[in-house]
Amino acid sequence: MHRLLILSLNGDPLGELGTEHAGGQCRYILEIGKRLVLQDWAITVVTIQNPGRAPRQEITLDFDVLRVPLRDGAPYSPEACYAQMDGVDADVMETLAKEAVNADVILGCYWLSALLGLRLAARFERRLIVSFASLGAYKRVTGMSPFMSIRLDAERCIARDADHVIATTHDEAAVLRSVYGLDDHKLSIIPRGIDLDVFRPTR
Repeated sequence: MHRLLILSLNGDPLGELGTEHAGGQCRYILEIGKRLVLQDWAITVVTIQNPGRAPRQEITLDFDVLRVPLRDGAPYSPEACYAQMDGVDADVMETLAKEAVNADVILGCYWLSALLGLRLAARFERRLIVSFASLGAYKRVTGMSPFMSIRLDAERCIARDADHVIATTHDEAAVLRSVYGLDDHKLSIIPRGIDLDVFRPTR
């Protein structure tokens, strides 16, 4: 059996769709995990614990989610998570050891998760695959706040140091090449599918 550790600090795969920080990425992780389990993979998702959620929850056999709280007890926000990254790193390491989680590959979804993934991949000597889900380069058109500058610098480092990056569109791949300097040999384009049992035309 193969073992995949998915880092999704900003999105809980069991989050209620439409609530804050519970959108397409959460659904993507939930659905891809269910399908990988059928291909003999064991999946563990690590996310930030928001109030009222259990520390550990099984989704299906060999597919579970571990929730690590921010140290100040606040709900997830990108700024809070980034500011507490050293604490998140230490607490995730403690949780993985406590739950005896091993991984053959690490998948980081979103830039904050990928930052943590770089640390874990180096420590465990595992490959890190990254799916950005969104890019700071798209958001900078609305203004370059100090935090957005931090994010753009981080995304450049992630593109440089990750073992592989998955783009979901050709446009995203073009930005990863032109803005972040990502080499083609580290880049795959895998469009995200649509579950027609959930989303379908109204006409």
